[in-house]
Amino acid sequence: ACKVKPAPVVCGTRGAAACPTGQFCNFAPSALCGATDKGGTCEAVPTTCDEVKSPVCGCDGNTYPNDCSAASAGVSIASPGSCAL
Repeated sequence: ACKVKPAPVVCGTRGAAACPTGQFCNFAPSALCGATDKGGTCEAVPTTCDEVKSPVCGCDGNTYPNDCSAASAGVSIASPGSCAL
């Protein structure tokens, strides 16, 4: 039997609940870290990440080595590359 993937849980917008423990609100780049009120989707916080060097700027204003490292900190990505100083 096929398993049906559950619909994504919306977060980070007015009226949406917070993500469950062990998940974070992942915003699409067009949502501008939630500033547009488009919301994101709850996704599992990774427990391990590869050591790939591909810097990203997190929605918290910190630079992370890669997208997985940001997600493991529970942070969505604002933009590729290092954050501006």
